[in-house]
Amino acid sequence: MKKKTHQILPNWEFSIETIESVTKRYNGFGYKLFQKLKQYHPNIYSKVVFYRSKTYQSEDVYAVCEGIPNEFMIQLDPDCEVIVLSNGKNTVEIGSWSDDEYIEAIECIIRLYSSSMAVKPA
Repeated sequence: MKKKTHQILPNWEFSIETIESVTKRYNGFGYKLFQKLKQYHPNIYSKVVFYRSKTYQSEDVYAVCEGIPNEFMIQLDPDCEVIVLSNGKNTVEIGSWSDDEYIEAIECIIRLYSSSMAVKPA
């Protein structure tokens, strides 16, 4: 797999991964997030590209909503049991303390996507 970097995590190297590969290797905290995102918000899901880190935390799942003015990252971390959402400037962590981590994460994803789409290109 070809290694690449991403502006959200510029010092990391990644390889692009398929959702099939993700679902085969990952069953940790938040593992149903992308299934639910695809089911309820296919327009957002269609912009998601999956990555696997070659630098750090290779067991985590990384996905970036690409092709929008302000891209953002979704990270599933099985060790800390959190869903991390970041646009490179602000980061939100959602964990087992949430009443429903999937609803909370998807609501945050919708806000990130909507605010990005409201940005007019320069």
